[in-house]
Amino acid sequence: MQLSGQGGTWDGLSDVTMDNPYPASYSLVSYVFSRDGYVQVCWADPDGKTIPLDAVYTPEQDSALNAVWERTVQSYGLADFELTVDYGSHNIRVTPKSSWVSSLSKTGARTVIMALYDSSGRMLDMAVTPYASSGVSALTLHSASYPLPVLKVLAVDRRNCAVVKETVLDLSKLKGDSD
Repeated sequence: MQLSGQGGTWDGLSDVTMDNPYPASYSLVSYVFSRDGYVQVCWADPDGKTIPLDAVYTPEQDSALNAVWERTVQSYGLADFELTVDYGSHNIRVTPKSSWVSSLSKTGARTVIMALYDSSGRMLDMAVTPYASSGVSALTLHSASYPLPVLKVLAVDRRNCAVVKETVLDLSKLKGDSD
């Protein structure tokens, strides 16, 4: 029997040949493949029937199984920000676009604060970066909740503690793709 990683690898191999002669049973939990930006969710036989990762599989004939993947990292280009969401680790990387940064030039902003809130308004994570006319650093925030929370981005004039620009994004409307 052959296991095909379909873009993933197991112990550095993209395909694994099982040496036991047919008919034999195979503990598939020992052969979960890995792939950057994806998680293996099951196996599929040549007919498209799915087999769980933890199955003990006895094929009806000498055959192959293909890894089935679900994307864990998805990028979103929004009006003012680029977001990269890792659905596996729940990390959200937020990069302000130059148009948003340049809109701060006459506001007195000195600091940018990004915070994630759950649906009840409880803060989940916060990150702070200095503002410079040349740009604002990308920040990574962590959310242990799904659906994704609300992201608030505040530009603050620290001299008088005033919020000079606020952007609120409801990330729960974003959806990851599957492959």
